Amino acid sequence: VFECTRLVNLIGVLKKDIVNLEEGVRTAQESAASSKKEQQTLNDHYIALIIKEKNNAVALAEFKIFEMQKELDASKKNFIQADCHVKNLKEKILELENSVTEKTAASSMHLKSKEKLEMLMKKEKMKL
Repeated sequence: VFECTRLVNLIGVLKKDIVNLEEGVRTAQESAASSKKEQQTLNDHYIALIIKEKNNAVALAEFKIFEMQKELDASKKNFIQADCHVKNLKEKILELENSVTEKTAASSMHLKSKEKLEMLMKKEKMKL
């Protein structure tokens, strides 16, 4: 009887131990699940941070491209204005060259005419 009671008590203790172990396993599983959720949350935050950094980098690159495009447009405008100015200057140079040529020809004609007159005057003076 004593052995039986002792076995019954031992079985009761073992049942309690089994219940305690099952609770421990359940708690460990819940803790592991909670830890997994926390790890997933950390991973999600990390991924979100990386995406935000990439988006910022893309936005910065787009801004730099926009600024460079503005500079390029301004340079094109300056080039077109300079090209137009060069064409105007070339036309002016051509006009001036033509004017110099005409005036040189006229001056040459006047010089020859003057020289002829001077020769005639010398001849007239010599006659006198």
